[in-house]
Amino acid sequence: MTQLRTTIFSLVIAGLAAGSSAEDLYAIRDGGKLSYLNMALGEETLIGHTSVQRASSLDMGPDGMLYMHSRPNSAISPARLYQVDPGNASATLISDLGYGFELEGGLTIRDDGMAYLVGGRSNGSSFESAIFLVDLSTGVSTEIGILDILDINGLTLRSDGMLVAWNQYMPGPFTIDPDTMETEILSEEVGNIFSFRPIGGMESADQEVALIIASHFVTEGNSPPAMAFSLDMYSGELKFLSEFEGDLLITGIASVDSPCPADLNMDGTINFFDVSEFLSAFAAMDLASDFNKDGTLNFFDIAAFLTVFSEGCP
Repeated sequence: MTQLRTTIFSLVIAGLAAGSSAEDLYAIRDGGKLSYLNMALGEETLIGHTSVQRASSLDMGPDGMLYMHSRPNSAISPARLYQVDPGNASATLISDLGYGFELEGGLTIRDDGMAYLVGGRSNGSSFESAIFLVDLSTGVSTEIGILDILDINGLTLRSDGMLVAWNQYMPGPFTIDPDTMETEILSEEVGNIFSFRPIGGMESADQEVALIIASHFVTEGNSPPAMAFSLDMYSGELKFLSEFEGDLLITGIASVDSPCPADLNMDGTINFFDVSEFLSAFAAMDLASDFNKDGTLNFFDIAAFLTVFSEGCP
C-alpha cells in the first residue's frame, strides 16, 4: 500500500492521466437500488441499496451528491426528498415533501442548488402534474404551476432555461416554460419508439443533449429490452446509443459527472486529503474509486482519478 501511495503521488506530480467516459449514468430502481449504467457497453453495475422504497426521480446536485424523491405509500409515508451518496448509496432524509406524487415524476437541479420537481397527483376526478421549486438544502418547496398532462417521468433543464419533459403517452418530448407553464411538442417523429413504455428518466450534463432510458417492459407477451438514446433538446433529433440486457426497469437517472469529481472529501479544494480518500476507497475495493466506471478497480481508475485531479476544481 505504501508503494501504491508513492506511485500515485509521483503520477500526480507528473500529471500522467487517462480519460473516463462522460456518458455513464447513475440509475435508481423503484425498490431503491442504485447502480452505474455503462452507456457504451450497455451494462449495469450495482452500487448499493438506498433502503428507500418507491424511489423515483434522480439528479446530480452541484455539491456532487445525488438527490431523489420517493412517492408516497398510501397513509404509511408521504413523498420525501433524500440526499444520496453516489459512492455507497446511503440515503439521508432531507424533508417530507407533503404532497401527492402518486406517479414517478421528474427532478432536475439548477446550478444554484434549487430544483424543479414534477409529480403526478390526483385532483379528485383525474390526474394532473404539479411543478414545484425546491430548495435542496432545506427541502422547502413552492408550487409554481399545474400541467394537465399525465405521468411525466422524464425532466431535465435546457441551456435557455426551458424544461424538457417526456412521458410514454405523449407523441414526443415537449418543452415547459417554468414561468408560464406553456408547453410545446419538441418532436412528434420519435414518440412511437417510446409508445406505452416506461421512460426511466432524462438527464443532461451540458443542457444541450439529453440522455434518455426507455425501460425494460413486459406487455402482451413481448419483453423489449431497455434502450438508451440521446436527444438533441433543440432539434428533437433522437439517436440510439445502447441496449441493456435483463430487467432494467428504473425510475430515475443522473449524470456521473460532478462539478469537481476529484474533491472526494467535498471541502471545495483538491489536495493531499483527496488523494488519501481515493487510496482508502481503492484499498477497500469501494466502487467510489471506480473512476472510469467499468465496474472493476484497476490501474485505469488510478489514471482516470489523476486526470480529474490535474484538471482541478472549476
